[in-house]
Amino acid sequence: VAGLNITGASGGGGVYINGATATFDHCSIYGNSADVVGGGFSSFNGTVTFTSCDLHDNEAGGAGGGGRVFQGTVQFNHCNIHSNAAKYGAGVFINDAAASFHSCNVHHNTATAAGGGLDKYTSKGTITLDQATGVHDNLPARNDCAGFADPACGRLPTPPLW
Repeated sequence: VAGLNITGASGGGGVYINGATATFDHCSIYGNSADVVGGGFSSFNGTVTFTSCDLHDNEAGGAGGGGRVFQGTVQFNHCNIHSNAAKYGAGVFINDAAASFHSCNVHHNTATAAGGGLDKYTSKGTITLDQATGVHDNLPARNDCAGFADPACGRLPTPPLW
C-alpha cells in the first residue's frame, strides 16, 4: 500500500493484519479508534513494514493507540509515531513479537497506565531501536518505554526529524 490515508475507522481500528505480509509506504494512519487494541493498526502473527509513514491521533481503549503487534514482526523505517492514546503502549504495544525502529520519532503519545511511547508486554519478543531513533516526551512522564530498557528511551532522534 503506498501513499494512502487511512482515517476515520472506529470500533476496530484503521488496519487489521491477520497472518499476512503487509507493506505500507508513505502512508498516514490517523484519526482511528479501537474499543480494545490497535487504534491505528493491529497485527496478529503478521509480517508488517512501515516506511516513511505517519501514525498519529489514533486511540485504543486498552493497548496500542498507534498500533499493536501480537506475535509476528513489524519494522518501522523513517516513521513518525505521535499524539496517540491508550491505556498501555500509546505509541506501539508489542506482545510476543519482534519490533524494530530505524530513524523513527516516537513522541507526544499518552498512556493512562504505562508505556507512553512503547510498551513491551511480556519477556518474549524483542524491540530494537537504532541510534537515529528517539522515544521522547511521551506521558506518563519518564515512562517513554515500558517493559524494556534502551538508550533511545528518553532521547531525541538523531538528527531531529521535525
